[in-house]
Amino acid sequence: MTQDIGVIKSPLDKAKEVLVLMPQNPGPDSIAASLSLYLAIEKSGKQAFLACGTPIDFSQYPLRQTDRISQKIGNKNLVVSL
Repeated sequence: MTQDIGVIKSPLDKAKEVLVLMPQNPGPDSIAASLSLYLAIEKSGKQAFLACGTPIDFSQYPLRQTDRISQKIGNKNLVVSL
C-alpha cells in the first residue's frame, strides 16, 4: 500500500493546481469522497478545483461545502499524468 501512495504522492507534490473531476451522476459516496479529496488538497496549500459534468440535486445529500462543486472548469491547460 505504501508503494501505491507513492505513485500518487509524487505528482501531487509537484503540482501547483489540482483538478478533481467527479463521475457523471455521482452518488452520495462519490460526492463525499470527491469533496474530501478536494479539501485535503486545498489544505495542503495547493490550488484545487472540483467539477462534475452533470447537475447534482443537493437536496438529497445533506453535505457541507457543496458550493465548491462547479459544472465548468474554464480555460485551463489539462495535463493528465498516469
